[in-house]
Amino acid sequence: MNERVAVPAISGPFAPVGAVVGGIVGGVIGGVAGHYIGEMTGDAVNNSMLN
Repeated sequence: MNERVAVPAISGPFAPVGAVVGGIVGGVIGGVAGHYIGEMTGDAVNNSMLN
C-alpha cells in the first residue's frame, strides 16, 4: 500500500494558501529590504557628489 494515502486530506486545499501567504510575506520583506538598501545607496552617492 502507498504510504502517501496516510497524508491528511485537509493539507491539500490549504497548501496553495500557504504558498500565497509566504509569497506575500516574502515580497514585503524583500521590498522593505530593497527600499532601505536603495535609499542608503542613493544617500551615499548624493553625499559623495556633494563633498
